[in-house]
Amino acid sequence: MNSTIVSKNVKRLFKYSKKYKRQIFNIYLLTFFSYLLLVANPFIIRFLIDNVITAERFSLIPPVMAIFLTIIIGQFLIGLATDYFSNVYQISVTKKEQIILYNKIQKVPFLYSDKTLLGDFLTRIASDASEVANFLILTKPSIYLNLLQLALILTVLFLFSWHLTIVVLATIPFYYLILNKFSKNFQQSSSEERKEYSNVMESLREKTEGINTVKILSKETFFQQKVSERTENWKNSMKKYIKDFLKLDQGVYLIISITTPLILGVGGYLMMSNILTIGTLLAFYQFSTGLFVPLKNINEQLAQLQRADTLSQRFFEILDLPEEESEGIYSFPKNYDIKYNKVSFTYKDELVLKDINLFIGKNEKIAIVG
Repeated sequence: MNSTIVSKNVKRLFKYSKKYKRQIFNIYLLTFFSYLLLVANPFIIRFLIDNVITAERFSLIPPVMAIFLTIIIGQFLIGLATDYFSNVYQISVTKKEQIILYNKIQKVPFLYSDKTLLGDFLTRIASDASEVANFLILTKPSIYLNLLQLALILTVLFLFSWHLTIVVLATIPFYYLILNKFSKNFQQSSSEERKEYSNVMESLREKTEGINTVKILSKETFFQQKVSERTENWKNSMKKYIKDFLKLDQGVYLIISITTPLILGVGGYLMMSNILTIGTLLAFYQFSTGLFVPLKNINEQLAQLQRADTLSQRFFEILDLPEEESEGIYSFPKNYDIKYNKVSFTYKDELVLKDINLFIGKNEKIAIVG
C-alpha cells in the first residue's frame, strides 16, 4: 500500500499493528472460508434455474435447495463468528493501548506536562485509542479482504458474461473520481474535529476542577458561556466532518445504484439474442450486487485512512514524548564518600551553578537551598 492515500503516519501505524498479527490472521482465516461459500452462490442459482426449474426436473429441487440453504447458513455462522471476534479483539486492543498511553504519560517529565493540555491527553486515551484500535485490527485486513472479494466476484462475473462485466467495470472510474475529489476535504475536516473535541475536553476539565471557585465568585454564567462556545465550535467542525464524509459516501452510492438498470437492460438484450440464459442473467444480477459491498467497504476504509493520518499523529505524539530517567537498578552503596569535581547545573537550558566542587563524607547529610 504505497499510494499517496497512505501517509507517513499511517504507514507507521501499519507497522505498529504487527504486534497484533495473531488476531489479524484469525480474521483473515475466518473471512477466507466465508468467501469460498460466497463464490458458490451464483453457480447454485444458475443451475437451479437453467437445469432444474426450466428443465422441469422436479426431483432435483429438494437436494439443490438443501445445498443452497446449507451454504447460506454456513455464511451466516462464519460471518457471526467473524464479527464477534473482531469486536472482542478491538475491545482488547483498546484496553491495552489505553494502558500503554497512560503508562507513557506517567513517565513524561514535569516540564513537558506543564506545557501540554491534560484534556487533550484525556481525549487521546479515552476516545482516540478506541479508533486507533479499530484501525490496528480491522482497517488493513478489511482493505485486503475486500480487494480479494472484489477480485473473486469479477472473476465469476467474467465467467458468466464478459459483456455485462464490462458494463459494470465502466462505472468504477467514476468511483475513483469521486474518491479523489472529496478525500482531501474529508481529511482536513477530520483533523479539525479532533482538535475541537480536545478543546472541549480541556475546557470541561478546567471548569470542573475549579467549580468551587466559580461558585464563590458567582461566575457560573460567564464560564457556562465559555464552555458553550467550545462545544459550539466542536459541533460546527463535526457537522463539516459528517458533510464531507457523506459527500464521499453517497457519491459512490450513486454510481453503484445506476449500475442496476444498465445490467438489466443490456442483459435483457443479450438474453433475447440467445447469448445468455435467464439463469445466467439472474445469477449475474444477483451476484453483481455483491460487487457493491467490497466497493463501498473499500471506499469507507480508504476514507478511514484519511482520518487515521490525524489519529496516528496524535497517538504517536504521546508515544514519542521524552521520558524521565527511571530510578537506578542498584541502590547507592552505604558508607561511601561522594566527591564532585567541577559539576555544573542547568535549569531550562540556563546555567545556574558552574564548576562546583563538593565532598560529602559517608553518613553525612547536606542540603542545597536556592
